Amino acid sequence: MSTIANQLTVTPEADAYIDEIGMRGTYERMLKHIPEHYQGLQSIAVTLGLDYEEGGPPTVLFEVMRDDPGEYDGADGHWDRWVIENFHPDQFRHFVVLSFRT
Repeated sequence: MSTIANQLTVTPEADAYIDEIGMRGTYERMLKHIPEHYQGLQSIAVTLGLDYEEGGPPTVLFEVMRDDPGEYDGADGHWDRWVIENFHPDQFRHFVVLSFRT
């Protein structure tokens, strides 16, 4: 994670929620994989998403800013596949990656 320390911001609300749901290990594993997965990483902002479902839990959002390669690169689909192959649904349901190309 030290390679992304200068590019990473985490809100206190998101940080506290990760501990509240007992998913620190899942969070850290995903966070560590983001720079390996997304080329041209500029920054990562970790925030707490709003509860859009009545009575549903919040979601931890990884907002990934990256360079635009100028064409479809498939990184988001590959991320989804990696998450499904490496985590149980009870783990990954708490986390969402939003990838923005600039």
